[in-house]
Amino acid sequence: MPTREWSFGDKVVHAQKPEWGVGLVTGASGTTHEGQPCQRVVVRFERAGVKTLSTAIADLRPAADAAEM
Repeated sequence: MPTREWSFGDKVVHAQKPEWGVGLVTGASGTTHEGQPCQRVVVRFERAGVKTLSTAIADLRPAADAAEM
């Protein structure tokens, strides 16, 4: 999974859950997962509501990439 730092206001899509629609990052903080740096990201999705995700597990991509998926 590509490493990327997300921040407040970024628009994203979840690559494995495209049905959730575009999400807006409302919070992001650094953390680790199994010793690897990642982020805990809070995202408000159009069709799935608010989700708290770890970038170590969730494949988040810029919303601009949604057309390619």
